[in-house]
Amino acid sequence: MHRIYIGGEMELQVSIRNIKRGYATTAGTKLDSYLVVIPKWAMLRSENYGVWYICHECAHVTCYRLFGHWKHDADFKTIEDMYLADFGLRVIRKKCYPKAILKLTSQEAVCYFN
Repeated sequence: MHRIYIGGEMELQVSIRNIKRGYATTAGTKLDSYLVVIPKWAMLRSENYGVWYICHECAHVTCYRLFGHWKHDADFKTIEDMYLADFGLRVIRKKCYPKAILKLTSQEAVCYFN
């Protein structure tokens, strides 16, 4: 189990749905409650891609909590990298999305993208 404690504890719900794109948002009326929705196809693509997708959306939540925005800026990428490292992964980006996902220990590619 992975817990995120940045600026205090928060409630984070993760849902896998049959949708085209994932997203992160505030959830309900509860303060510090967030929802991350991951597309089912992303979880089926590969385990490492699914991990990246969850880390990506969690980084959006963290940026919102810390900086008040949902952007793909440098702070976002740093936070995403931190979460991926927790799973032993590193991403090579094309803008803000993965070009390749690598294992931290061996730099072996575990996912390639065109």
